[in-house]
Amino acid sequence: MRIRILWLLIAPFFALFIFNPKALALNVKNIEITNYFVSIGGSQQTSADIFMKVDNGGDPDQLLSASSADCNEVKLVQKKAGDELTQLDKIDIPMDRQTDLDANAPHLVCDGIINPMDEGKSIKLLLKFAITGEVELYAPIRKLVNRSSSDQGSDQQKRSKGSRSRGSF
Repeated sequence: MRIRILWLLIAPFFALFIFNPKALALNVKNIEITNYFVSIGGSQQTSADIFMKVDNGGDPDQLLSASSADCNEVKLVQKKAGDELTQLDKIDIPMDRQTDLDANAPHLVCDGIINPMDEGKSIKLLLKFAITGEVELYAPIRKLVNRSSSDQGSDQQKRSKGSRSRGSF
């Protein structure tokens, strides 16, 4: 009897979680974006890295561009020798696999920060894919952990577990 009453009390909250669109990841034309966040350093910075995982369960796609009202420009970049970044025209998203956009791989950079980026807030990003189209997400802002660059990407992704995108057209 107690279990039945407890279930009647819990079931409505459980149903809200299950059917809440923000609680679920949405595949937009087979693209799912998870573990996304903006990595900030000091208070006087003029740019910030944006990291994420992109799962593609369909045909090959390409991330063509990104934009945000919080930056003058969002660039697609690749880390080269040392800490030098090279701007890319696109980032390939292969079919049937996960692509990590992190510190040691192609990723995004929010250049020319307009609004203060305080840890705990989020910025709105609009990603444009060749096949999928536009995907809008709100990326949480996280403070950079002071480590060697080879450790940063994996540590930051662990701390951002659970972030998932909702796409919109």
